[in-house]
Amino acid sequence: MIDLDFDAVTKLNKLLNLPYEDDMQDWDIELANSHRVPEFCDVYEREDLDASEKQALMALIIASYDDYLEERNNDLFLWNKIATLLRKDFDLHKSTLLYWLDEEEEQEEMIGEHAIAPLLRSLLS
Repeated sequence: MIDLDFDAVTKLNKLLNLPYEDDMQDWDIELANSHRVPEFCDVYEREDLDASEKQALMALIIASYDDYLEERNNDLFLWNKIATLLRKDFDLHKSTLLYWLDEEEEQEEMIGEHAIAPLLRSLLS
């Protein structure tokens, strides 16, 4: 589980009009939305977000793009946009990338690799 700041999540719930409920355990996973990835990226780029808000929003973007890849083929334009955001604030998001890759390694035998894992791995090499 990625440890996200409560205040950051609260702000993003309002900003993005997300259907948050108090009993959610994995905010980024439960509210991931493959259809809103471009919107989430635009908000990341244009809003004045602090570090905690950027971390939370990037966790949501990654979870949403993983769902996107499960539903359809990689969109190189969209992935390049995400990769650019990740590279820009790499130190801020490195733990999120490692979380997704560690999670993938732990569960690989049971469910297979996350669709986004090869793309994330390419950013770490």
